[in-house]
Order: sequence, then structure tokens, then C-alpha cells
Amino acid sequence: MIALVAAAWMAVAPMSDDDVLATVNGAPITRRDLRNALTDRAKQEYGDTMDDLRDVEHSAVRDYVGRQCIDRQAQQQGTSVESIYSRELATDFDRFDPNMRNRIQQQRERIYNAERTTLDELLQKRLIEQAAKAKSMTVEQFNRSLESEVPPVTKGDIDFILAYENSKQKASESARPGAQRLEAAIHAARVEQRREGIIASMRQLATVQIALVPPRVAVSTRNAPVAGSTAGR
Repeated sequence: MIALVAAAWMAVAPMSDDDVLATVNGAPITRRDLRNALTDRAKQEYGDTMDDLRDVEHSAVRDYVGRQCIDRQAQQQGTSVESIYSRELATDFDRFDPNMRNRIQQQRERIYNAERTTLDELLQKRLIEQAAKAKSMTVEQFNRSLESEVPPVTKGDIDFILAYENSKQKASESARPGAQRLEAAIHAARVEQRREGIIASMRQLATVQIALVPPRVAVSTRNAPVAGSTAGR
């Protein structure tokens, strides 16, 4: 059973490496886990995107309250400049320049899309790990067992694909792959189907909670005109 947690992740909320993005049977997946799962190239792109977001957020805050005011507040309150930025983003985001708000939102959406893709991959990895553990196997042993469970490719399978490729070739005039390549492709597809079936079955049994939701803009109603009675509000 999959339970989605409607977490209130606003477009202005600060993001921490310790944020729990999902849980699988109570085991958390944090933003740090997500970062560690990225390839070196993806990690660099992700870091660049986060830096871009921080730059545009800080620009928006400076544009609204002024750099000197931020430095002065940090000194007077004995806190960091970063905390002043975070506070202003959380309380006055709706007063920022519209172009700045749009840029922040676009960066947040880029980060969310990158995180959600990697999070889905991590969830599948965790479910496969638990499926292997339930059978007292390593993940490598479990994957080899999937290979043995998949039925062999028959001549009928190859003939069917060859016939399909022949008809496709007439339309696209592309080269027809050989029987060996077709056999490997069919086998790989069957293994993947088997894997997807196990993941789907594990999802039915596991308690998966996803706290990562698309960014939303927090709109303040402070000092806004109100129509009608305010009783009960």
C-alpha cells in the first residue's frame, strides 16, 4: 500500500540534506541519500542548479529589503545572513518582484524534477533489496534468479520480431537487426517485465510514503482586502 504524504513544501521553504523525501517500510530516504545516488555528472548538474536557485533567491531578497539592511539585521540579531534570507523568503515572498518569483519557481521545479526522478529509482532499488532479503539472497543473487526464471526465447518469438522488423523496414528503410540481437533484446525485456512485476508486488505489501511534492508558491493574505464577513476565519 502506498501512502502519499501531502507535505507543505512551498516554493520558499529552505531545503536541507536531512529532509526525508520518502520512506519504505519506515526506512527513510533523505535528500542526502538522493544526492549520493547521483552519478558524478548528475551530481555536478544538481549542485549547479541548487547554486543558481540560491543566487536568484538571494537576489530577490536583496531586491526587496536591500543588502545593507540584511547585513545589519544579521549583526543585530546575532544570526547568519543565510537565516535572514530564509526568513524573508518565508514571510514576504508574495511581495517580491514577479519576475524574481517566477525565476525562483522555475529553479524549484527543475530541482523537484531532478529529485523525483532519482527518488523513484531509489524506491525501486530499496524494494528490490527487500525482495532479495526476504529470500535470504543478495541483490546480485536475486537478479541472477530472475534470469533463471525467465523462459527461454523461442524460434517463434524471433520469427515474430523478424516479421515485425521486416514490415517496419519497408516503411522506414532501416537495417533489420539480426537474430542474435533480437534474442538478447527479447530476453532483456522479459527480465525487465519480471522485475517490474516484483516491484509492483512489493509496493502492494510495502508501506511507501513520499514526502517530496511539487513546489507551490506561498501567498500571504496579510493586509489583503477581504470581502464579506470574517467571522469564523
